[in-house]
Amino acid sequence: MEWAIDWMSAIDVDVAKRVIFCLEAEHDATHPELTRLAKRDDFHTISKQLTAEQRKEWVNILGQYGSTSLLTPFLKDTTRRVRNAVERMMNR
Repeated sequence: MEWAIDWMSAIDVDVAKRVIFCLEAEHDATHPELTRLAKRDDFHTISKQLTAEQRKEWVNILGQYGSTSLLTPFLKDTTRRVRNAVERMMNR
């Protein structure tokens, strides 16, 4: 799985597409990439390209692996569903 992530980075696959790949792969090896991408300065640009369901899944994965400090930007999400997921993860 890591080879695919490295390959996508090497050929400059759009960041939002890499997030979607990681979310759909549902594999433990994608967590470090999702964490790294959540720390990017252009996080808001990336998140705008995702559906609410994809952002919610990203929140769930970050929270599940203990990366709750990265959830704060999601609190400003435009959808209640995503904000609820953030609040649930932060209150665990």
